[in-house]
Amino acid sequence: MTAFQKKLALPVLLLMTLSLVSCAAPAVTPEPQPTVDMPALQTEVAATVIADITQQALAQPAADQVEPTATQPVVATATEAPTPTAIATLAPLPTATKRVVSSGGGAPAPTWTPASSTDQAVLVSNRPADYSYFKGGEAFDGVFTIKNVGRRDWNNRFYVTGTDFQGNKVGPILLSGAAVGDTVEIIVDLTAPDYVEGGKNFHTATFNLYNDDGVSILSFYLIINIEK
Repeated sequence: MTAFQKKLALPVLLLMTLSLVSCAAPAVTPEPQPTVDMPALQTEVAATVIADITQQALAQPAADQVEPTATQPVVATATEAPTPTAIATLAPLPTATKRVVSSGGGAPAPTWTPASSTDQAVLVSNRPADYSYFKGGEAFDGVFTIKNVGRRDWNNRFYVTGTDFQGNKVGPILLSGAAVGDTVEIIVDLTAPDYVEGGKNFHTATFNLYNDDGVSILSFYLIINIEK
């Protein structure tokens, strides 16, 4: 029992005792006693109890009051922005170069670029045809028909040089000239190489046509097979 409860119990007990005494019937006629004013006594006891309760409440700190805890302010932290990544620059694609193939047989021919658009030529035909068969050591004429498709006539200083099937140099073979749009035949003495058992038995002879400035304006060739 707390001190407050003890203080409260004493006046209540006294009040109850007085009530019991006032209600009991006297067995013996007592001597005359001073008359007690019960309502006034009850009022006084009640006032005392209320005063004690008020003082006890004022003296006792409020147990339920919780002092607020100061809240630490949250400071936003700046996040460092990511470093931008450099974008790789794509290298430009190479420009395609037009491949100019000379007229001639069915096999791949050397490429050529005319130095001047004034002088141009095309191979119209060749005899024998490419991949014809010859016996080893057989001699024959290679006949090449060439057309002037340039913008000026050819004079007699245009010529042909080349390499035969055995790798020997051919020419120079001078042309007699050709007007624009005309054709000219070039005849080359050739000999078929010997047959090689189990070896290479097809061969190529290559040639070039030059103008009077020594500039090649056409490349052409002939391929033959050697039979056993």
